[in-house]
Amino acid sequence: MTDAEDSPSAPSGRSPGRWWWRPRVWLALFVVVYFAFSFYSGIVSYYDFQTQNSTDAGIITQAFASTVHGHVPPFYESYDCLVKARCSFLLVHPSFVLYAAVPFYAAWPSTITLFGLRAAVVALTGVPLYALTRRVTGSAGKGLLAVGLLYLWAPGFSADTFSLHTETFLPIGLLTLAYLWETRRFRWGALVAVFTFLSIEVAPIFVFFLGLFFLYPTLKSVVRSGSTSSGSNRHRLRKSLRGLLDRSVAALHVLEVRWTVGLMLASVAAFVALSLFTNWFGYALLGTFAPPGHPGLTGLFHDNSGPATQSLATVFTSGQSVATAEYWLLLIALLGCIPLLVPRAWLLIVPWMGWTFLTVSNRYTTMGHQYSWVAGAGLLVALAYGLREVPLESFRRGHREPRADVVPPSGRAPAAGRWPRASASGNRLLWGSALAVVLVANAVLLPVNPLLANSGLDRTDLFEPDYFDHSLTIDPGFGNVEALVATVPRGATIVAPSVLFPVIANYPRAYVLAPGWENATGNLPFNASVFPQYVLVSSTSLGSLGKVLEPALENRSAYGMSAYVASTGAGLLMLFEKGFSGNVRAYGPPAAVGGFNATPTSGLRPAADGTWLENATSPTGSVIQSAVAGKVGHVWTGPRVAIGSGNFTVTLDVRLTAGNGTLNPAATVLRLEVGGFPTQVLNVTVPESDLSLDNWTELTFEFASPNPVVFLNADGFLEDPKATVQVASVSVEPTA
Repeated sequence: MTDAEDSPSAPSGRSPGRWWWRPRVWLALFVVVYFAFSFYSGIVSYYDFQTQNSTDAGIITQAFASTVHGHVPPFYESYDCLVKARCSFLLVHPSFVLYAAVPFYAAWPSTITLFGLRAAVVALTGVPLYALTRRVTGSAGKGLLAVGLLYLWAPGFSADTFSLHTETFLPIGLLTLAYLWETRRFRWGALVAVFTFLSIEVAPIFVFFLGLFFLYPTLKSVVRSGSTSSGSNRHRLRKSLRGLLDRSVAALHVLEVRWTVGLMLASVAAFVALSLFTNWFGYALLGTFAPPGHPGLTGLFHDNSGPATQSLATVFTSGQSVATAEYWLLLIALLGCIPLLVPRAWLLIVPWMGWTFLTVSNRYTTMGHQYSWVAGAGLLVALAYGLREVPLESFRRGHREPRADVVPPSGRAPAAGRWPRASASGNRLLWGSALAVVLVANAVLLPVNPLLANSGLDRTDLFEPDYFDHSLTIDPGFGNVEALVATVPRGATIVAPSVLFPVIANYPRAYVLAPGWENATGNLPFNASVFPQYVLVSSTSLGSLGKVLEPALENRSAYGMSAYVASTGAGLLMLFEKGFSGNVRAYGPPAAVGGFNATPTSGLRPAADGTWLENATSPTGSVIQSAVAGKVGHVWTGPRVAIGSGNFTVTLDVRLTAGNGTLNPAATVLRLEVGGFPTQVLNVTVPESDLSLDNWTELTFEFASPNPVVFLNADGFLEDPKATVQVASVSVEPTA
């Protein structure tokens, strides 16, 4: 049969032989369009520092870079080396299939290459889904519908479109295996099973339950075929057990059953082997030190990436369980609840569902995490079988009879649906309308939908923070970042927080500043007192530097800013070099000069020893005043803005009153600090003689900033316990 002859939806009056009505043409178009959009989303996220999980993007990039450059051990990556003392990605996730992608990365060494490979894997997942759906339903139209649901399925699209994860491999492996098993190509299926085992360590569990999914009809028939014998209860029981054993042995002579049982046994063996590799002997083969072990036999099967689990009693009383239930309802509803139309599909869904209810972490149950692809692997297989029960044949053709040439391995013809003929048209209309709503709902919930950017959905339990915060416009200034990074010598030690790490991950001595890196210095060529040669940081990632490195960057005798890019998706990006004292170079347009005019109602905030008050005599109608009479301290702070290089004038409106006793005109009453990261630009003291008692006084100061300053603050400190000070406004403006 040709594709056109097989198509259930070719309109009358058109030749079914024309290529544009062939389902495989539409399938190819779907694959290409999805690949292009997914790949472009990855490019945008990389160039704009929007990677949904930049930590994993950096991990995967460095793992490939270290393997290509001959680093020992292979697939070395610094994040898990610091956090888990596992210095090869293969000791975290034994994803040996990544070796197949090494030649591509060697030819084009970039994170963009990996995004392209990831997009190709997800796009090609539609091919086995189409083939499996068409096989079990006898309808190419339903096959295309399944592919459409896959590509628009919001949980899947958001799972790792903006980052890189090995969970991507699970659906394509499981769907291909299901198709080959359905078509009785067991030897090819065994090869695909090996590929799937080596994609991610949880894969053998899914393959085991997929085998049980195929074995279920045989098990059901064996159990049900027992006869009710006469005689005593003991005699009937003995005869029933003997008959069950005989029927089970007979079933093992069926080719499909033998292969399926073998597949399930191989799944158990693969799970054990992969667990022992990651927790027992793999480190010696990879040439790295032993990771920390866990006591007892269970330590050999320890999941080094999974969170702790909770007791069943806690599950039933935990608020997190409610969010987990909502998450699963959303996953299934966005597939039109079709996976649930086949009861044995629960064999594919329940194992992972149960795990997500047991874990104490919500990362497995939020839209935007890569684990939606793990849940989707079983759901998509169930979707293919569930579509067999959905009456969606065309009105013109009426009820569609099963194809005679499509017979599942069990020998049964595909079901034509459970819906009565009399109501077929109504059922088709109902299902068609429902699926249209499902497709629209998925499109609305895609993370690139700009209409929902400010909806607040991404701040609920079901969505990752900033779920809808993904632009589709590439920042043209990323070339400036690449030019800046290119100035770093190839063999230099360079560190960066996770959000910036992918752009330096190709360097052989690059290290990510993982949380608590100061406590894992045994795996680093630097420590809390011997710092790296270069530090790449941005205004949005300063909090990731740690309690030791940030003060070091602010110490002009230790580090100097050598270059910066004024505007990136991560804010102002700065490169610090150890011992640098030359001129700072701007890559791209220099940072805007900037400035601010802050008041107690806009920008200025009371500090630890200040309080906000309304004041009719104030030039701005309100003040921040020293709060406790007779006490010196920090009165005001703010407003944390960025300025570029240049000359600036600081203007203050302040008022001085006597508090306890007579003031001394020669005494210092006020100290003003203006500064941010990486340096302080102004620190002046004001004697009481410069202020008019009980009147508002305008003070001006000037300073020069040779480099950009991030988070510029103006902080006021009361220095005389006998005085009370008020501030009405503070401004920092470029000097005319």
